[in-house]
Amino acid sequence: MKISTTKQLSAYLKNVRLDSHLSQTDVAKKVGVRQDTVSNFELRAGTTKLDTFFKLLSALELDFEITPRNSLNNDDKSDWKEEW
Repeated sequence: MKISTTKQLSAYLKNVRLDSHLSQTDVAKKVGVRQDTVSNFELRAGTTKLDTFFKLLSALELDFEITPRNSLNNDDKSDWKEEW
């Protein structure tokens, strides 16, 4: 699945949660956040802290993967060179 916006991201995670028959409270309890934090993510993902996003991924047993845009071969795992 390709996700390019925070709205798509929150909708996808909400669908995963619902498909898993989990309430917002269930997800929140799994990772130690409040139910309204999960609700806020689903409504306004762009305002969510990155740390919270990764907690929600963990609760839903999802991984996060970044791939280059417009790449002919997205499976190319060339070495990342840190440039700061």
